[in-house]
Formats: sequence, structure tokens, C-alpha cells
Amino acid sequence: MAQPVAIEVWNPNGKYRVISTKPMPGTRWINLLIEQDCRVEICTQKKTILSVEDIIALIGDKCDGVIGQLTEDWGDTLFSALSKAGGKAFSNMAVGYNNVDVNAATKYGVAVGNTPCSYGSKLFCKATMSFYVVELNVAVSLHYLCHDVRLNSIARYTKEFQIGDTVGSLEGDDTAGCSDSDDEVRTETVPIENGRWEILELCCKRHVPILSLTLKFIYRRIASSLGRTVGGGVSRTLDASLVIPSPQSPAEFVLRLSVETTAELAASLSLAAARRIVEADEFMRAGLYDGWLPHLFVGNLLKGQIVGVIGAGRIGSAYARMMVEGFKMNLIYYDLYQSTRLEKFVTGMSGSLSYGQFLKANGEQPVTWKRASSMEEVLREADVISLHPILDKTTYHLVNKDSLAVMKKEAILVNCSRGPVIDEVALVEHLKQNPMFRVGLDVFEDEPYMKPGLSEMKNAIVVPHIASASKWTREGMATLAALNVLGKIKGYPVWSDPNRVDLFLDENSPPPAASPSIVNAKALGNIIFVLHLLLHPLY
Repeated sequence: MAQPVAIEVWNPNGKYRVISTKPMPGTRWINLLIEQDCRVEICTQKKTILSVEDIIALIGDKCDGVIGQLTEDWGDTLFSALSKAGGKAFSNMAVGYNNVDVNAATKYGVAVGNTPCSYGSKLFCKATMSFYVVELNVAVSLHYLCHDVRLNSIARYTKEFQIGDTVGSLEGDDTAGCSDSDDEVRTETVPIENGRWEILELCCKRHVPILSLTLKFIYRRIASSLGRTVGGGVSRTLDASLVIPSPQSPAEFVLRLSVETTAELAASLSLAAARRIVEADEFMRAGLYDGWLPHLFVGNLLKGQIVGVIGAGRIGSAYARMMVEGFKMNLIYYDLYQSTRLEKFVTGMSGSLSYGQFLKANGEQPVTWKRASSMEEVLREADVISLHPILDKTTYHLVNKDSLAVMKKEAILVNCSRGPVIDEVALVEHLKQNPMFRVGLDVFEDEPYMKPGLSEMKNAIVVPHIASASKWTREGMATLAALNVLGKIKGYPVWSDPNRVDLFLDENSPPPAASPSIVNAKALGNIIFVLHLLLHPLY
């Protein structure tokens, strides 16, 4: 039987008991729980990974919710114990939830939360912006019906649409390879002849269930010299990640919570491997440096080389932009879906300014992009390759003995996605046989363990799963996890778009009364908070 575990208690007289299996960065998450009459108990046991028995001891006889970690095995046993203790919610402080048996949680009526790749609001810089719209997307869900559409609320978000605009469908390139929702969605196209009020008639008179009237555009009120095609028309609005501020079009900068943080680590591992920084650091610390030598730690120049991205979703695209813009590398990528915005960032389109055109205008060689027809094409051509796929049966050991053999002898391989994407045994053997081949790993096949021999490889840089480990990101993740649990305890609805949760992260205003991201919301029959943008203005 597990021994009692050490805890730190906040607000001991709180009505609701919330457990955190680990101390988490920041204090905002604690304060938000305390403000809603929660007793917060934080496990301070000096143990990296708690056992199932440890967590059961923490849950005890009464527990309303638990914030846990991806290293814990949340299955039938734990969800049964949590349900018996009156628990309504569990949230991983992580984007992924491979450690969670969601079906078991659903069986016991426990909501499962995660902390998705999100837009953060810490770096919002308000400025005057141009806003040109030719078409507006009205996406309507067939699953959820809104009964409380208020004209004055909707009007606040339609006031910028002018006569002659069109209500139409939005081009589906929000993130190649990453689906925002698996809801069935339909669109309707109606010309606006007399101004914005006909949008209201479409929504109210026809009782159209609104998924989000202005969801796409509220987050794309960012004008720049880049353009994009939307449903056959041209809109000057863009995703925040593609903004190039200019004097003619000041922009609002939005930082994605874990996207940019993870991409930055992938870029850091790429540079460290290319320039052999870790090897050189160890050499200096060992007192071996006794003078400059022409051949000492000669590495690879990145400028003008080819960066390969496998999986051009949010993180893969952010990494690609960093490497293209930061080191003037040419891009080759492979994804099931075309990443049009990434391509336009590199070479642009008619009437827009791309990074490649910027270089050419300044007398430099413009960068190029290429969408590969297969993963093997990327492996064969790229000098630096970063892996950003999801983990499923099709991507398990995506990089194996055969695919490693296709790569260049001095190539660099980076993985900040999921450990089992790489056959680690085959990788160790390849590193042994190819001393100039280098790898940067943040995740491992049998984490927290490495396959035998990997730690001895001088041409391998290994870090302990720190891709999201920036202060702002980890504090934001803690906040989202706490609000997932709090939302279910208080009976709040579920936020309709877990990839757009900046309102929860704004430290200067109270968060919305909703759970940011519940992965089994549909299975539990939860109400989806479809009017979040209308009821909680961004400005």
C-alpha cells in the first residue's frame, strides 16, 4: 500500500478539492482556483513519476478534480477512484494525452482536458490596422444549436463588413495536416446588398446554429503586404504567424502558446547540431583546448542549404519559417495537405511581398520552396530534416533503417514530435557508422529511457523533453489545465475552439466561464460554448 504523499495546501477551507500531482510554473493557476472557492493541494513528493498507488492516495475519499502529467498512467483504475471520490474532471498539463484512457474516463463520467497548441495574448500589441474583407465565412455546425443569438452582440463583430461584401466559404488551409475540428460543417453563401444586417437575418431568421460567425476573422484582423485567396475572392487578412509588420500596415502580434516555443527548440537543436556546439562545450570544460586549429569542430553552414520538414502543420510551418528567414535556407516539405500559406511566405503571390522577394530586392539570392511527393524525397534532398508528424500506426518508426540509409551522410535529423516516430535502435547504429551524421532529440522511443548506446554518441544531442519549456508557455499550460478542471467543477460549457484560447491567457482580465479544451466533450454530451467570441470581446 502506498505511503501518504507530501502535499502543499492552498486555501484549506475551500469548498472544492483540486489536486495537482506536480508543482507547476507560476501562481496564476493557483489564484484562479482559489478565487472560485477551491482548496488546492499540490503534491511535493520528491519523485519524478508518481505510481498509480501514489495518485490514489492523493485522490482520497473526496476529490473534485485532478491536474496530472503526461508521465502518469491514467487508466481505468485511476478514473474509477476519481469517480468514487466525486471527481468530475482530469486535465493533462500537456498537448498530448497518449497516457490517458479517454474511453475509461468517459465510462466513469470524467471529463479529460488537455492544453492545446494555442494563441497566447501576452504579446498583444494593439495598433491601428487596415481590415479589408471580400468574403466572410459563416460556418454553421449541424451538431450544436444556439438559442440565444442577440443582435447587439453580433453587431459588434460585423460592423466592419461593408455593402458589396459576400458571405461565403473560407478556403480550408488553416493548418495543413492539422484538423481544427471533426464536426460536420456546412456553409451558405448570401450576397450582402444592404450591409451587415443581412448577416443577422441569415443567422437569426433561419435559426442557423452558429459555430462561430466571425471566428476566423477575429483572429485574422492583421493586415500586411501579404495577401491570400479566400473562396475565390482576395482578402488582406492573414494568420498571425505570417504577419510582416510594415509602416503602411501596423499589425497586432499574436504568439502561439506552444507552437513557437516548440519550433524554437527544433531550430536550436538544428543549429547546435550543425555547428557542433555541445561537443565543443564539453571539449572546453574538459580543459582540452590548447590553441586554435584549422580543423577543430568544423560543422555545417546552414545558409543556402535545404531544410526539410515532414509534417507542415502549425509547429512544422513555424520551424520552417524560422529556418528560411533566419538562415536563408531553401525549403522542401512533405505533408498530406498543401501548406499554401507557408509557400506564400517563401515566394509570395501576385501583388504581395514574400521573404524571397525581399531578399531579391536587397540583392541576395531568393529562397525557394518545394512540396515533395513523398517523405523519401525530403530525406534524400534535405541537409537538415525536422520531424513534425502526429503519432499513430502510420507514423510509428517512420524513420527506420531504410529511411536513414536514404539520407545524406552529413545530414542533420531533429525530432521534437514523438519519440516512437524514430526507430531508436536503428538510429544508434546509423550514428555509429556515420560519424558526420548528427541528430537532435527532445523525445525518445521509451521515454524517459534511451536505447543502449545513444547517450555515448558524440554526434547526438539529447535533451529531456523541454520543447515547451519556456516560462510563458509552461505557465500558460498550467493555467489551461487548471481552468479545464475548474470549468467542469462549476458546470461551465466547453470552449468551441480549443486551438483559439488566448482569452484564457490574458492576465489582465478574468478568463471566460468555460473549459478551454475537453477532449471527450461530445462523448459526455457537454454543451459547447458556441458564442464565445460574441459574449467575450477581444478588445
